[in-house]
Amino acid sequence: MNQLPYDAETDDIIRWIKTYTDITGTFTVNRVMRKSDKKKFSGQAFVDFDAEEDLVRSLTLHQKPFIFPEEDEVNKSADATD
Repeated sequence: MNQLPYDAETDDIIRWIKTYTDITGTFTVNRVMRKSDKKKFSGQAFVDFDAEEDLVRSLTLHQKPFIFPEEDEVNKSADATD
């Protein structure tokens, strides 16, 4: 996966995948760290799905904003008051 937020932790990526897909199997997420600074996340992650069907399901995340429902509600509320 590409273009993930630089501050996204592994648990955040897992939560995002589970929130916006109907993946039922297990999977692992391995974040790719920057070559120049191994402590900083590059915004890319390898995701390994146990089932090919779940890999296909994950494609629905293509160009899906990395945001969670509760954050989206806050953004909608802020937009409504502007």
